[in-house]
Amino acid sequence: MILLIDAGNSRLKWGVWSGSGWLEQGSLANDNLPAQAPWRDFTPLAAAWVAHVGPAQVADWIRRHAADTALHWPRAAASQCGVDNRYEHAEQLGVDRWLALIAARALHAGPVLVVSAGTAVTVDALSADGVFLGGTILPGLGLMRAALASRAAQLHDVPGQWQRFPRNTADAIHSGCINAIAGAVRAQWHGLAALQQQPAVCLLTGGAAAELLSHLADLPLQQEDNLVLDGLLRISQS
Repeated sequence: MILLIDAGNSRLKWGVWSGSGWLEQGSLANDNLPAQAPWRDFTPLAAAWVAHVGPAQVADWIRRHAADTALHWPRAAASQCGVDNRYEHAEQLGVDRWLALIAARALHAGPVLVVSAGTAVTVDALSADGVFLGGTILPGLGLMRAALASRAAQLHDVPGQWQRFPRNTADAIHSGCINAIAGAVRAQWHGLAALQQQPAVCLLTGGAAAELLSHLADLPLQQEDNLVLDGLLRISQS
């Protein structure tokens, strides 16, 4: 058995792999990590593979709760598992983005747009021959709303609903943030399709994926909840 952990900015997702399938998967909020790790009953663990891009205290918590296990902290590489990395400095690409690209390559042979909608939103382009062409980063829904609330005195971060033509401020903010993210994704999708001269599959993952799904329905879209964990698993087996 091996432990796989995707430690992001807001949540920690984990899974235990038996060698032939998932024994259990779960997620934890970074600001409410428990005294006991949820994987404590799965022993012995041969190794733990961690994709960490979140707060340092989360990495410390993982180390404490996997102290008896061989810990691996992978980083983005120039080439791995059928994906070539064209980032200017390959090692500076976030490991979560890299692992999602590796998982996407295994899922689809053609061009893929990998969209991770979490604290930040990343929109990464993968060519049909497995080349990571580059990608964009923008604030996630929560960050956009918080930025408006912190810099505009009359715009408060209160819950709203998406409307085509909002008629109150909360809905106007929420709808604007949704439209900004959907527009960024759609622009990259059209750019990738034009470059590859064929439509690209759009893989959507992350905590806000479900909220964005209906706003990208015009694209060939597929929601994948555990791209980073799947990428970790493929690296651990390579």
